[in-house]
Amino acid sequence: KAALERALDELGDPLGRAQARAALAEVALTSGDPARALREAIANADELRALGDHRNAVTQRLVVARAHVLLGRLPEARAAVADALASSRARELEPDVRAVALLAQAEIAVRSIDPRAAMRPATSLPGLAGSGGIHL
Repeated sequence: KAALERALDELGDPLGRAQARAALAEVALTSGDPARALREAIANADELRALGDHRNAVTQRLVVARAHVLLGRLPEARAAVADALASSRARELEPDVRAVALLAQAEIAVRSIDPRAAMRPATSLPGLAGSGGIHL
């Protein structure tokens, strides 16, 4: 983290500075500060896209999605992944970035399960089993 912050002070290139800020957003995410990561990644994605760095812009959109997941905002996370993949260049994304997007979609789907709704059918199982001669 300190090296990235030093790089921000030393880099004169706007793209290099934007990439360093993107890396800091990822550090914030992995360090347990999803709110900070979210704020930074939103700004970084827009800046990187404006600078023509599509890959890192999409990666930052996926950081946005992950931050939303960690903050319990699944609809927002789902929208962030869709935004990342909706780009006109999404088909050109490298397999690793597409894989991260697909894993994000899978995590959101798993976390979207409503345990109470999932348990409702299970409460009927003992009666159904008994009526069928099955003993649980």
